[in-house]
Amino acid sequence: MAPIMAAATSRPKKQAAQTGRVVKRPARGFHRFRNGIMNVTPKGGEKELVKNNQESFLLKLPGELRHKIWEFAIGVNLFRPTSVQITQTIWARRMVPRITDREHALALLQTCRQIYAETARLPYKSGILNAVDYRYIKRDLSYLKPFQRAQFSELRLEAYHENLLIRPDPLITDLSKKGRYNLDFLPGLKCIRVVIFKKRIWVGHNIASLVAGVRARLDLMLVGKNIAITVEIVDVTPEEYCDLGRTAVALAWHTGKAVRSFR
Repeated sequence: MAPIMAAATSRPKKQAAQTGRVVKRPARGFHRFRNGIMNVTPKGGEKELVKNNQESFLLKLPGELRHKIWEFAIGVNLFRPTSVQITQTIWARRMVPRITDREHALALLQTCRQIYAETARLPYKSGILNAVDYRYIKRDLSYLKPFQRAQFSELRLEAYHENLLIRPDPLITDLSKKGRYNLDFLPGLKCIRVVIFKKRIWVGHNIASLVAGVRARLDLMLVGKNIAITVEIVDVTPEEYCDLGRTAVALAWHTGKAVRSFR
């Protein structure tokens, strides 16, 4: 009879991990936190470079003054989903500022680590998110990092006869009641501004009934949320509105066109 092997009373101990190993970054030279923001903490020889950058006249300015400069340079952008050319044959969908705002609006963030750390959230925190069809807001926001989406406090919805904010749709209304189109993916949202373009509305529409319908639809989307709603009636095209101003006051000052606001 074959001998009976004794049962093992303990598992063999694993070899202790080596402590002298160097933790390396990915080949691309940087990594991001889970919320999408870049980790710009200097390592190794980068510390001396950061120290030299801090001797520049710009970074020697008081923090409050630098913040004013950053706001002037990259603040108050209007973000819209658009197609961006990556190569000669490849296009990608991105959520970026309009070219009329600034062609290279976010290039400042690539200047140095300290400037990135001070400005990474600013373009979105002071910016306005623009959407044409509220059904696809969540899809459009997927092109942004979580930390970028969390900064937006104002959402602007364009309303004209082609989109569903004005045109009745029983299915969308029913889904809104069930909370399918809530705005949990914009946790910092405080205000929704609806802009109704008179030049893009079918003749015969009653403006008062349109405003009431828009409010009713948004109320279904915003159940349980403390978000202000403003409805504006403007007598310009969407392109003119985007190019000439982001608020009713700025629009009226630039164009002299009538603007009516309903809060």
